[in-house]
Amino acid sequence: MGCEIVPATLRDVSYIASNMNADDWRECEAQMPEGMLRAAIAAMSLQVSPYAWVALWRGQPVAAFGAAQAPLRAWHWSAWMFGTDNSARAVPAITRHIKRVLIPALLDEGANRVEAISHVSHETAHGWLKSLGARQRCELPGYGRNNETYLLFEWTRNDVLFQAAQAAASSQNS
Repeated sequence: MGCEIVPATLRDVSYIASNMNADDWRECEAQMPEGMLRAAIAAMSLQVSPYAWVALWRGQPVAAFGAAQAPLRAWHWSAWMFGTDNSARAVPAITRHIKRVLIPALLDEGANRVEAISHVSHETAHGWLKSLGARQRCELPGYGRNNETYLLFEWTRNDVLFQAAQAAASSQNS
């Protein structure tokens, strides 16, 4: 058995947060209050995200991902993901799930914009976001707690990825 995508549970997301790879930890930790426990990151991820999944590699949780709606802008969503050192093995399955399930769900929810924020040094994440069709919009100097720079990636309803995902979802539903 390779990779399986399942609905996120606090247990699995807490495990992933507790075993987060160094790049993802750097990215998450700089956006949280100082001293925030990894278990709190897991709980918060599930609390704010109606769409949250876990990738299991051979039954072991290796990555958590999803999207959260902006509190006052129902059309604006934030995508997120973090994983363990083994999360790269799950990226193809996560990518398929995002294209087949998450993007159509966000379109159905009325999303006009989805953003992802990534630490400037997390080049692996930048390449993956671009492969998903995200456009790098701008740098966010001083975005992190200790003045770290982040990059803003975005998809809009008019982007090719959204259109392609919507077409694929429509053909699957026919």
